[in-house]
Amino acid sequence: MALQQGRLIKWDDAKGYGFIAPADGGDAVFAHISAFVASRARPAVGDKVRYSVRQEKGKGLRAEGVHLPLLLQDRIEGAVLVAMITATLFFSAVLWLSREYVFSYFLVVALVALSVITLLLYGWDKRSAVKDKQRVREDTLHLLALAGGWPGALIARPLFRHKTRKQPFATLFGATVVCSVACLLFFLLSEQAATLRNWLDIEAMQWRTLMQPVIAI
Repeated sequence: MALQQGRLIKWDDAKGYGFIAPADGGDAVFAHISAFVASRARPAVGDKVRYSVRQEKGKGLRAEGVHLPLLLQDRIEGAVLVAMITATLFFSAVLWLSREYVFSYFLVVALVALSVITLLLYGWDKRSAVKDKQRVREDTLHLLALAGGWPGALIARPLFRHKTRKQPFATLFGATVVCSVACLLFFLLSEQAATLRNWLDIEAMQWRTLMQPVIAI
């Protein structure tokens, strides 16, 4: 069956559905996110699509086998790769900047754990949005990013195609990344934070001493 062409004229990204206007005119066609075929990208108003149609009893026309432009899919897939590379470089930089301290590995492990938790919460929030269930508060996502979990959010947004365009969320997310990195650099490099670094080093030394018998076993 030949695919029809059209354009998304309405899209609710949180609930995962919208409507397609056929290129040759006619009634708008309902489209659910589950109808999009092998798509790495998140649909948006204005996207050109190819699709087939079926008549849903009592509900009107419904799109099936919806295809987004391949270029758009490749762009989102590339965004995930860039985010993963950025996160890896960030953790490597933190490890290098804190290399003289005993707490270095503890710090990186804590940041990785925060990032994993943040990524999982983004995935949970995306699932909840599609199923119309209780959502994760945006304040919670921002606080986790500010605390150091932003690399996980950076990967999760294009990976789950979630909150990539929503405003003011996207702008606030960018601000939390800048603030988080600035605070971390202040902690690792400033003279004012030297006392705190030394205290953490002593604590880390004690923890490492306590863990040695466990590691030996």
